[in-house]
Amino acid sequence: MAIRSVNYEYKKVSSNSRADIKNNNIVTLEQQICNTFKKSYISKADTKKIIESLPKINWNKYEEVNGEDGFELIRWIYELNIEDEEDIINMIKASKSLDAAYSELLAEKLKNMFLQNEIKFVEALSKVPDYTEEIGEELAFACMDKDKFNEDIENLIQSHKLSNVQKKVIKNMKTAFNNFIKRNINS
Repeated sequence: MAIRSVNYEYKKVSSNSRADIKNNNIVTLEQQICNTFKKSYISKADTKKIIESLPKINWNKYEEVNGEDGFELIRWIYELNIEDEEDIINMIKASKSLDAAYSELLAEKLKNMFLQNEIKFVEALSKVPDYTEEIGEELAFACMDKDKFNEDIENLIQSHKLSNVQKKVIKNMKTAFNNFIKRNINS
């Protein structure tokens, strides 16, 4: 009995999908991520692809494709040791695309990434300064000891480890952090 091999050809349809020419099916980004995540082994390249895709995922579509919520994927990401600057940037960008339930776990992950390597985190954040306010709020949400965290941020600002641009970004993040706390304490 001969085994027949079928080679599928793909063409890019948009930044979030591709078309299977042979079967004329659209494979969405969410399907690609779901299929990759369901593999028994997820390579470093697959991990990178998932992290790169985080800011673009439509979580309602992902849940529909997956047949369940995305918490398993978010928890898996939470356990990753993310140190690459581009990966940190994608995690920062993902903060705007998640709904409230998923954003809690991401906020905790972002806080841990910040605490693990403050300089690297600020360097990454300074490359996407439009996310500074969002990240300040995410970190405020995740922090238990707000005073200690504020003190750590102030020490970082006063250190000679950051460029002026990075200091401006962290000052803006600190302002957003404190504004979030004030809004939520007074509510």
